[in-house]
Amino acid sequence: MSKVNEKRNKKIQEAASEQNWEKVSDLLNQPIENSLRKDRKYGIFSLNTVINTDGQCTEFGDSISESAGDPLDILLEKEKGGQLSVALSILPNHMKQIIIGYYFENKSFAQLSRDLMISDKTIKKHLYSALQQLSESMMKNF
Repeated sequence: MSKVNEKRNKKIQEAASEQNWEKVSDLLNQPIENSLRKDRKYGIFSLNTVINTDGQCTEFGDSISESAGDPLDILLEKEKGGQLSVALSILPNHMKQIIIGYYFENKSFAQLSRDLMISDKTIKKHLYSALQQLSESMMKNF
């Protein structure tokens, strides 16, 4: 356990003994908040990035169908999926692995770092770059 984690655990125990549950909650959430802050620093964004389709703004994640829908919607979803496949095929292999691992296999940066044998900071940078390339490629096709 690192010294930072040891100090945090000690503070958690002290706050719990004082029954300061708000402080305990803040300390428990601190690693997540730190990670989110780093993501903002690197400009990491999700597949829920706003895209412009036919003059309407929508989130990319909204284009993923959750139900059967009508045939026209199904056809449009297949077209978008095909465009995503084409956009993914243009990316270098390591970026594809990062996108697939992070978004489709729900792997953490640490897991991807171990799998690809590169640092988690490099994973975040490659993810950001890959998402930018995907976004640009998808925008050209819309």
